[in-house]
Amino acid sequence: MKELKFARSIEINSKPDVIYKVITDIPRIPDFWHGTREINKIGENRYDVKFAFPSRAVSTFEFDRNSFIFIQNYIKGPFTGYTKNTIKYDGNKSILTTEWNIKLGPSLILFSRRLQGHFESGAENALKRIKEFVESNAGE
Repeated sequence: MKELKFARSIEINSKPDVIYKVITDIPRIPDFWHGTREINKIGENRYDVKFAFPSRAVSTFEFDRNSFIFIQNYIKGPFTGYTKNTIKYDGNKSILTTEWNIKLGPSLILFSRRLQGHFESGAENALKRIKEFVESNAGE
């Protein structure tokens, strides 16, 4: 299995609790993360994830409200691993960071170089959409 690891960050002019509320709204994830088309609950903390490319996965989620950490674990599908979103606050601005640590399944290994760039670009665009949403006061 081929591992893909990277992190991206963005500064958002908002308090962390406002950002956290937005990023942990599971049904709204596809609004920001366009590689995800749909997420449906299928059990206790188990979700069916339909991707923009023709594939599905099973995910679980971890919430740490006190530390402003939100983790999506991919436990079954074309890749496994996690995405970890963390918010740090310095008193007047927040930094939202997304960290990816996934392992591609056999069907995707040949495309690992292209997928790395695609996932990184998608993460950057998702962070920009979250920033725009929150700073437009729609996140309040």
